[in-house]
Amino acid sequence: MPNEAIRPTTLTGIKTLAKELKVRNGIRHSAALDKAAQVAGYQNFAHAHRQLSAGAMTPGSHTIYITTYWRSRMPADAGQETVSIQLPVPLDQLIRPHQMRHARYLRGFHFTASDHVVDELTTRSQSDARRRACAAIRTLTFMQATGLKPSSGHSRAYPRGSARNAMPGHDHSSEWFDPKVKVYVLVDEPYRRGNDGRISEERLAWAAHFGWNIVKSSWGGVYNPEGKCELYLAADKAGGYDLAPIVEALDALPPPFVEEHWTGVSSLMRPRFQSPGDKIKAAAPKPPPKPRGKTGPRVTVGYHAMFDSRARRRPDARMPMEAHTEVGYLIKKVLAECWARAGVVKRLERVRTDLDDWVQREYGPGELPDAKFFDLYYRGDEHRGPRVPPGVAWKKTQLEHLQRVQSILKQHYPDCPPRRTLIASSDYAIKSLKAWAA
Repeated sequence: MPNEAIRPTTLTGIKTLAKELKVRNGIRHSAALDKAAQVAGYQNFAHAHRQLSAGAMTPGSHTIYITTYWRSRMPADAGQETVSIQLPVPLDQLIRPHQMRHARYLRGFHFTASDHVVDELTTRSQSDARRRACAAIRTLTFMQATGLKPSSGHSRAYPRGSARNAMPGHDHSSEWFDPKVKVYVLVDEPYRRGNDGRISEERLAWAAHFGWNIVKSSWGGVYNPEGKCELYLAADKAGGYDLAPIVEALDALPPPFVEEHWTGVSSLMRPRFQSPGDKIKAAAPKPPPKPRGKTGPRVTVGYHAMFDSRARRRPDARMPMEAHTEVGYLIKKVLAECWARAGVVKRLERVRTDLDDWVQREYGPGELPDAKFFDLYYRGDEHRGPRVPPGVAWKKTQLEHLQRVQSILKQHYPDCPPRRTLIASSDYAIKSLKAWAA
């Protein structure tokens, strides 16, 4: 294979390379022209002549690289396949990274640079890797010719918004979207069933029933051009969408790129191929790291609650036992008085559960006997208040209890996420209490 660096971009360059290939390989001039055109990224010389004569290869053209990987067991071998194509627009203008997952044959590829997409899947053979790259090229070619984008609203591309209304005999269907006019287009690629080239009566009846247009293109399609598949496009008539320009653009394309036309470069798995865009990206100065604020001493410590395998954190501090006793009393008092108010009970249960866990780790068994521990947060709330708040004074008392709890927690625990969680829970309890109509 000629040196990869020899990649002509004009008809004159292709002809010059063809002369070299003719002499070097002892092949016919027509075969050398096709080979040189393939090195330039075209299927054959006729394709190159058509594209370059039409001005497709202007200074604004963009070379796009596609890389796939493979690894086989029998025999044990591995490698990468890289092929390039020419597009009139940058790749990231033709398709966005998030759109690739909606295109069947670009799903699994990702951008490494603005001119390079790489397959995340490692196939089982060199042939499979090349087929993946060819299908990706056909997808990009289809998009460039039609202006359609892969659709994320799959069902909306079908009549009446349901895939159950797919056209008769559908196979290898895909859904597309025209962003200029906001119209969905359905593409179907079944295997050829006849040789007359006409749309079946069954499909025409389907289109008439739903008020859709259905057309057929002579281009080989994206799915399996080697397998003699047909290419149909359909869209709703209601919006006045014209499929004729799309079919005309597809029919003007050269034959779909398949493994038989492979013009890529095969190499070992390492080093990975780098496109010009990859190299520019790698050489670009890295932005300075964001300055980090000053960090103080760690104010939390990890622990595991009983019957809970999740790692949790608590303030790295020890609240005085007198404070725990007062907080426990106040929480139990409010819970007993407000037992009929779920918004209060639910939040305060969270607060006392956490504080019950924390006090066990702040004080050892010798400092906190079981009898005293049980009394702190869970004994003594058997009294039940009224089902509804008796009046403003009663509600004011409960609010003062909750505000006192918050004050004690802020006084004895450092500001940290665990403490803020308890304060937020008590804030919700206060809000619920205030909204409890008398």
